[in-house]
Amino acid sequence: MIIDKLLLLGICLFLPISIYFNYSTYVKSLELKENSIILELSIIISLLLMLKYDTLNNIYSIIILLLPIIISIMRKKYYITILLITVLLFLKQNIELNVNLSYILQTILIFIIYLYLIVNFFKLGNNVIDLSKLQKELDREKLLRSSISKLTHELKNPIAVCNGYLEMLDINNKEKSQKYINIITNEIKRSKTIIDEFSSFGKLKTINKEEIDITYLLEDTISLLKPLFKQNKSTITLQSKEEIYINADYNKLKQVFINLLKNTIEAKKEDKSLEVKVIINETKNQVTIKVIDNGIGMDKETLNKVLDVFFTTKQNGTGIGLAFSKEVIELHKGTLNIKSKINEGTEIKIVLPKEKKSEDFNNKNY
Repeated sequence: MIIDKLLLLGICLFLPISIYFNYSTYVKSLELKENSIILELSIIISLLLMLKYDTLNNIYSIIILLLPIIISIMRKKYYITILLITVLLFLKQNIELNVNLSYILQTILIFIIYLYLIVNFFKLGNNVIDLSKLQKELDREKLLRSSISKLTHELKNPIAVCNGYLEMLDINNKEKSQKYINIITNEIKRSKTIIDEFSSFGKLKTINKEEIDITYLLEDTISLLKPLFKQNKSTITLQSKEEIYINADYNKLKQVFINLLKNTIEAKKEDKSLEVKVIINETKNQVTIKVIDNGIGMDKETLNKVLDVFFTTKQNGTGIGLAFSKEVIELHKGTLNIKSKINEGTEIKIVLPKEKKSEDFNNKNY
């Protein structure tokens, strides 16, 4: 009979702890920040459930009821430890101290089994997290190996062009020589661009975060590209609050938005002026940046491949810019999604974690 009741207490203990275990493993495997209050609640709920179904009211149940307290000590939640001890002392004032040696030994054995299971519960969670991180690294290495293969393929074209024109080069014909040298120079520059962008993409594993104003960053980026928009008879509008602060890598994000905004110009329709809107919205926990254009858009097949390394529809494109941008955003624990319709335009949505509030809403035209 006492064993059945101790097993019931074990179920009351493990139910909330297992919920926390699943939550903790999930968020850490995704490299998200864990909310510590979930652990605190699970420990408190486990004790309350055990007290609710505890009908022993003697030293045997006290031994098992110590387990949530031990968990709180193991996880260094000392204020929860004090709270649990206070609750236990308050509700167990008139405890019976009748001792049966056989029952005591059984209770201690069950206590040790429960403690062993709990310790291994958390070890298992850490192992799952480590395996998840290892799998991500393996996937990354696999992607890089595949990308290196594509890199060699991409470099073959400009090298072949250079080789062909070098064979045709005649130093006695200055006009043709100059023309061929210009072509060779451009192909060498394109090769260097491919190598540089690939190198940045392959080595990008860390970012240098600091507190930045995302609105100022976009103003800075748009100001930099203003001559290019003007040259292409295009307009860009920024809609944002004056100051929105986040923790981010200013230079990396700036490169992302340079890539995205230059892409909008290259997607301009020949017979229609390009209009680009950059809209920033914020909530308590995140910032959403949308880049919307009325360009040529993309069909479903192109849209499904556009974020792949080396995929490009541009004549002189490298196919690395968007893949690099996606990687930067993901390193910021954010997301980058693209929606597009052929002949209607494209919407790029970036979501980034946010830390501070801002005031005053303004529209800025450039």
